[in-house]
Amino acid sequence: MEADAPCHRRLPSRIPTFVGALLVLGLLSWFRPPATSPYLPGRSGPLILAALITLFAAAEIFPVHLHFDGNTHSFSLFEIPLALGLFFVSGPHLILVRIVGGGSALRFHRKQPATKLLFNVACFMLEDRLAIAVFRFVSGPHGRFTIMSIVGAATGALAGSVLSTTLVTAVIYLAEGKQPDRRIVASLGFGAVSALVTISVGLVAVAVIAAYPEASWLMVIPTIGLQAANHAYAKERRRHRGLVFLHDATKSLHQSAELGTALTLLVGKARDEFRAAHVELAYLASGSDTVMHVSARIGETNTEAVPLGQNSLAALMADVSVATAPLVVRSSTAVPMLAAVLVERQLNDAIVAPLRADGRACGLLLIGHRARDIAKFDRDDVVLLETLAENVAAALENGRLEQLLDQLRRMEQRLTHQTNHDELTGLANRTMFARIVTDSLNQADNGQCAAVLFVDLDDFKTVNDSLGHAAGDELLVALGRRLGSAIPPYATAARLGGDEFAVVLPGVRDLAQVTAIAEQLLATIGAPVSTAGRVVPVHASIGAALSIPGQSTAELLRNADTAMYAAKNLGKDRVAVFEPALHDAAVQRYNLTFDLHRAVKEHEFVTYYQPIIDLATGEVVAAEALIRWQHPTLGLLTPGDFIGIAEESDTIIHIGRCVLHEAGRMLIEQPPLSRSGSPVHIAINLSARNLFSDDLFSDVTSMLDEYRIDPGQLVFEITEGTMITDPHEAAVRLLALKKLGARIALDDFGTGYSSLSQLGRLPVDIIKIAQPFIDDLDTTGQPLVEAIILMSQSLGLTIVAEGIEQAGQAAKLRELGCHLGQGYHFGRPMPEAEFLDAVKGRIAASHAGTGTTATSRV
Repeated sequence: MEADAPCHRRLPSRIPTFVGALLVLGLLSWFRPPATSPYLPGRSGPLILAALITLFAAAEIFPVHLHFDGNTHSFSLFEIPLALGLFFVSGPHLILVRIVGGGSALRFHRKQPATKLLFNVACFMLEDRLAIAVFRFVSGPHGRFTIMSIVGAATGALAGSVLSTTLVTAVIYLAEGKQPDRRIVASLGFGAVSALVTISVGLVAVAVIAAYPEASWLMVIPTIGLQAANHAYAKERRRHRGLVFLHDATKSLHQSAELGTALTLLVGKARDEFRAAHVELAYLASGSDTVMHVSARIGETNTEAVPLGQNSLAALMADVSVATAPLVVRSSTAVPMLAAVLVERQLNDAIVAPLRADGRACGLLLIGHRARDIAKFDRDDVVLLETLAENVAAALENGRLEQLLDQLRRMEQRLTHQTNHDELTGLANRTMFARIVTDSLNQADNGQCAAVLFVDLDDFKTVNDSLGHAAGDELLVALGRRLGSAIPPYATAARLGGDEFAVVLPGVRDLAQVTAIAEQLLATIGAPVSTAGRVVPVHASIGAALSIPGQSTAELLRNADTAMYAAKNLGKDRVAVFEPALHDAAVQRYNLTFDLHRAVKEHEFVTYYQPIIDLATGEVVAAEALIRWQHPTLGLLTPGDFIGIAEESDTIIHIGRCVLHEAGRMLIEQPPLSRSGSPVHIAINLSARNLFSDDLFSDVTSMLDEYRIDPGQLVFEITEGTMITDPHEAAVRLLALKKLGARIALDDFGTGYSSLSQLGRLPVDIIKIAQPFIDDLDTTGQPLVEAIILMSQSLGLTIVAEGIEQAGQAAKLRELGCHLGQGYHFGRPMPEAEFLDAVKGRIAASHAGTGTTATSRV
């Protein structure tokens, strides 16, 4: 008995090892057989050896196949030549002729692969070795055909059958992990019965040859009859199994709640029933341009919907010659389209059956590539497939309308959901949110109101620019989940678009309740989010608006939006409540947003400079470049009036480029402005958008090439808040600027998020102590300032004190070891000409003084 594992399956690595071990045992059994001479001498010779080789080959060429749960067990009539060999040839010769005859048939007729062939050859050796040993042990003295020799031959054949079944079971377990079950027991029982029947025929042949050799040809008739009986039994069993398969298939098709699922399962079962490597089903789902395609190969089943023209199997439905009846085809078939399908799927042979309903083809069923040890597709396969195709077509026809209606219902539900919900977060969208707000306003009574919270992520565009849009989407999804879990049960959260979210609170009592919910929401949102391999801090601005009687939905939403922008203008990461005065500010903000684009084109921005002083000498050693907007109607606007708006659009990039080029022009056009003749250094602020812009490095190098200035005259200032989104990428970009020769200053040191932890990671040259510490210098600020100075000196950093407004502050800082100072005490930000005059005045004053030379530089 042999086993046919499912075809085209990659064997586990342990199978060759197992086969190799069996082969070694088989070879040992061949070289050390239990019997080296014939049991009945006198009949051995070349003729009997040739006859045995022929009989063993015929037994393997005409096997009986029984199919059990995805595996085929093959039984042959080898016991007949085995019985002859036990009596008439020696042990080594019996094993040899079994290998030559059976092995040749397996290799050249049944074309078994190497691993399986070696397994079966090893089984031949071990099976014959055991059968010979048992036969000689039971039979008694040589040269006598007795009852004991008959029992010995039968017992030996049974022992060999049990051994073969055991080895096949072991291979199946190693290949598929299947434990022995009742099917293996049934196979063992059938093998034992088959062995007893065929060994009996073989023993009769032995008796005839021993007593009447001239009548031995009569054994051909019972041998052929036995083979025919085995094949008839197998064929009947196969038909019975086919009927059971059709019954189960029909039942599942008509009783399944989901036709597509039933067809998918059916395709997999059809692959097992037909012992095929590949099964495909293509059928029109709900129209002539859409095809449902189900395919099953060993270990996988796939289902997809494809356009009709893109599926080669479905395209065959238009071929009338194919769509009339099942066909058994080969890759060399005369039907070109069929041949192309088989070649495309690497199939040698197949059966193709049409699915017909109302006189038209509605699909095709293809079953291809039979297992190697099974006969090619025959008439019984065609009849079985034709019946199966008729049942599938009937199920498709009966279920088509119901399936179409169900699909329409699902599509309607899906479209309804998509119409009312945001695709990314699953929250309500703007349309649904406005409808809920309207309902909340209509239901507000008895002193209750409706409230709306507008939630907007702070610096979200920086996340997109530095980490990518995929990371930004992950952040939005996380925020959506947090909103949904943090709001009260009666509230509804929505995503209005981009990074804007909103919450409606129906039936609230007063503004205090709304503010408490908003503050709790802000705390929930504020937890960092892990995305793109980074931990990203999350901060948001929330605007809250409470409804008033008679207010429209549009007005309430506008008020919440206005309050949210007010929160951003107040410094972000906070809650702001709508007040009527905010509306005027919002209108002005809108106008400024529109005007900013015009200002870029009209070059309305001007650069002011604030001096940075050497505290030891009073000399101007640097200047901070600060942008101003000369608005045509509003006059001169400071950065606080428009930078926040500019950072929400690309205008901040243009503004940064403008400051950079103005600073370069001023440096190259002006003579040395310090008393020592050294050029003044220019400090330029970089926002997060500027720092993470892809154009920053090229803008700086372009300016350096255009004005041919020393890069060492440039200082780029960043705040700690600029780095929090992506500290690693910020450090990379700052290091690139530093390699050009520029220096890096950390502005407003001490007011950020993680000052000390960032100092060791960033390529910082200068620390600018924030003004709040300088304001408290006479009280609690001095120890902190002193600690910052000592720490900076130990790191070799230059120190600049910001916001110096009094002479006493400058003196105290000089005593503490601070290098440089900046503030209104030394000069306000001023236009270029005024700044140059102030610098020249300081130079003149220093020449009239003590003549002390400068000791510090930026």
